[in-house]
Amino acid sequence: MAKRAEKEAKRIAEEAKKAKLREKERAKADGKPKGPEKAYPPAEFIRETLEKFYTANAPEKLGNLDKIMEKFAGKWPKLEAGLAKKFPGKAPDLCALYAASRK
Repeated sequence: MAKRAEKEAKRIAEEAKKAKLREKERAKADGKPKGPEKAYPPAEFIRETLEKFYTANAPEKLGNLDKIMEKFAGKWPKLEAGLAKKFPGKAPDLCALYAASRK
């Protein structure tokens, strides 16, 4: 009987491990960050932040700001990931900047 319970516990642990791996792969494919979701700042703050960022790092993108905001509305993690990839070490952390601005 103990062996049966031990086998069952091992099977459950393996299933949980596989489910966690599948979720990570799914999140990676979706471009979602790993871990708990962040609460993102209001769109107007994000727009102001992007305007400052693009002014300093890619002024040619300022004309596309409306399109960028529309494309990534509600998909802020994807926007941050894209900026981090395109501008390593320079991309803004929207949540951290918003938190700092509220202090």
